[in-house]
Amino acid sequence: MMDINNLKKEDLKLVIADIDGTLVNKGRILKPKTKEVIERLKKNGVEFALASGRPLDELSCLIDIWNCEEDMFTFQIGMNGGQLKDFHDGQIDEFFKIDPIHLKEILELMEPFDINPCIYYHGNILCKRVDEHVLMSIGRTNKKAIPYDNIAQMYSEPTAKIIFRMEPSQMDECEAFAKKHPSPYWNVFRTGKFNLEFGDSRINKSYPLKKIAEKYGISLENMIAFGDTSNDNEMLKEAGWGVCLLNGTEDTKSFADDITRLSADEEGLAYYIEEKILNKFGW
Repeated sequence: MMDINNLKKEDLKLVIADIDGTLVNKGRILKPKTKEVIERLKKNGVEFALASGRPLDELSCLIDIWNCEEDMFTFQIGMNGGQLKDFHDGQIDEFFKIDPIHLKEILELMEPFDINPCIYYHGNILCKRVDEHVLMSIGRTNKKAIPYDNIAQMYSEPTAKIIFRMEPSQMDECEAFAKKHPSPYWNVFRTGKFNLEFGDSRINKSYPLKKIAEKYGISLENMIAFGDTSNDNEMLKEAGWGVCLLNGTEDTKSFADDITRLSADEEGLAYYIEEKILNKFGW
């Protein structure tokens, strides 16, 4: 395992970061300090990757809002590991999706709760109802929220994930219920106080990291990953060094090798990288 305190320049090849609650604050704005730190890493030969539950097209929207060149983020991981874009060669890969049979099973499992199932559907969001949480999610994207006419639309074709949006007071009960009914075909995890997500059991954010490592002949040991909540756990576990933000969930902190001293609102990732890497190497 990598040891950040004994890290050598040649040992670090890639830094990977979740977006919401990790790289950016609740306003989803990339602050100047964070942008500067990424540029300093890149200048010194360390690539930077984004790893999000959002699809790739939404990552492009965010990067545009941040006023950054898209190739500043050499690798972009979307859909909790279900998508990978490589700016070295422009290749886009999509991995395992939930098939319609299991989507129907998930919807039936969670049907007793008054929560809002949502999927990415033909460039938009298909959902049970258009509520404030859905509208918040599609803010600053080009997507529309479309309530389904028939729930069968939700399982008419394979999809990378299904999201159940709910009030925070419902989360513990819904998550506990879902985990009491496990399946070999899907994983379930919360991705914020409003969102409980189901994805194919073969996929998590570490899966594309393994593909990157194989393609470019590097090791997961040469990667540092940052995250803040449950869908980041495997990524933090598999990377050579995993860091949870101070504002992260307790389960994610238990997977991390270290915790930032500052929150995402305070640019905790940027100051961690500056103190532990950039200053150490005179970068």
